[in-house]
Amino acid sequence: YKDGDSVRTFLEVVKNLRHGTLRNKLGERALYLKFGPMDTSVEDEQLRRTTISYRDHIGGVVTSNTIGTQEPKLDNGDSAILVNNGKAGMSGPGCVSAGSEQLQLWNASRNNRDMKIISVLGVGYGDEAYQRMLDGADAVQAVSAFYWPDLVGKDSAGAVFDSFAKGFSDVHQSIISTT
Repeated sequence: YKDGDSVRTFLEVVKNLRHGTLRNKLGERALYLKFGPMDTSVEDEQLRRTTISYRDHIGGVVTSNTIGTQEPKLDNGDSAILVNNGKAGMSGPGCVSAGSEQLQLWNASRNNRDMKIISVLGVGYGDEAYQRMLDGADAVQAVSAFYWPDLVGKDSAGAVFDSFAKGFSDVHQSIISTT
């Protein structure tokens, strides 16, 4: 995902597909590119802009669903969290600020152009899902809390769903009440 040349090559292949843009059953552009964590560097900004320039050929992007396991550190300097023995990054509701930041970076690069952004990473509550949509996400993925309900202090995926829906609804109602 950080290899801009490979991403551009892939996007050119997609652009030049013999049968045109890939579409889903609803006729919408169907291909979404998923990226790892990005930052404000020139290279990452250029990669976002390049991807967005191909928006007529892709459905959109999926923001990073994990962040590196570099922090926090133990006293001996090793990572305190080693997901899959250090081969994967962290995710889940504890990463809410990182997920929000990834959305902000893509949204700023998109600059109101027609390209969908699916925001992932850190969405464990309904109010966070709603906030991401207010912040420009076209869709939100909330998975970790349903797989591991104890991440959000629940006993089952059903309890997570009920809490998630209520949080989403409560925030929506409070916004309507204040407008």
